[in-house]
Amino acid sequence: MVWFNLPDQKDFKYFPSREIKNNPYPFFKDTPISAISDIKVKTKNMKGDSIPLEMFLKKEPVIAFIISRNDSILYERYYDNYSKNDVLTSFSLSKSYMSALIGIAVDEGKISNIDTPITAYIPELKKNRGLEKITIKHLLEHRSGIRYKEIPFNPFGKMPSLYYSRNMQKILPKIRTKSAPGIKYEYQSINTFLLGIILERATGKSPSAYLEEKIWIPLGMESMASWTLDRKNGKEKTFCCINAQARDHSRFGTLYLNKGKWNGKQIISEKWIIESLPCQQNDSVYSYPFHWQAGSCERGDFNARGLYEQYIFVDPKTNLVIVQMCRKNYFIKFSWRDFYRELCDKINDL
Repeated sequence: MVWFNLPDQKDFKYFPSREIKNNPYPFFKDTPISAISDIKVKTKNMKGDSIPLEMFLKKEPVIAFIISRNDSILYERYYDNYSKNDVLTSFSLSKSYMSALIGIAVDEGKISNIDTPITAYIPELKKNRGLEKITIKHLLEHRSGIRYKEIPFNPFGKMPSLYYSRNMQKILPKIRTKSAPGIKYEYQSINTFLLGIILERATGKSPSAYLEEKIWIPLGMESMASWTLDRKNGKEKTFCCINAQARDHSRFGTLYLNKGKWNGKQIISEKWIIESLPCQQNDSVYSYPFHWQAGSCERGDFNARGLYEQYIFVDPKTNLVIVQMCRKNYFIKFSWRDFYRELCDKINDL
């Protein structure tokens, strides 16, 4: 961490990774709606006069912003010398991809049941008291009860030691619980790390190979991608770090918007999609079931979210998908979901 400093969108250039091949085919048509640039949106402090979207994005450290509907790109902007051809590290957006891969493994019978204890797939954890009670579902819901502090910027914390580790599986004997599973929600990257081990052992394939086979090639992603490893020929950092072009996240969002169906083929079962996205009656309560942030029951929206305000926002009400990538060190107290909702409604009224 002293050498590389805080996580960065360009980390894929420095760390080893495993290639994810693509089989590109045309999907998105560029059908821009020029009026979107002039849509008035509220400033980040949600006070004062509204300003045009284009001006808002230029003021903020956004490096990619894409709005799509069905097979059309309605609005696409890049900043700070980035373009649609640039690869960016997706931090915790990758957790939502992991959820999809677990769902596919369940659909295929590779994982029999998400209520299965994790020790069935990681038997070495049986030596650690209490871990035998944790199920795959507990990991998906971030209700494992594992003792782990998610503080990404403390150089002595558990998160940096996992992110910069050269052998992540060395931490397995050290994992302990602090409470019974299934009780308290606590966002923890270690849960997704364990899901990655389970996925590989259940399928007999690396997470990269499974992603390539089950999602990247079937969706005809525009770019080859990669998944960052802990060391050369090592293990994927499944809690983060799929490296890809921003447009391909739009395809992934569209897959979930269409309840797992792509060009007439069911890639992920509709049952898994529905189970992954229970809505929230109280929209002010943060909910992250199955590694997607749930939205309001009234609207039915949901999103993937990553470090530095990365988003894949999906809005069934208006049939729109928004992808946003931002620069390193970008943190503001601002409700991006409310911003996206207002923007989607205004686009729908054009």
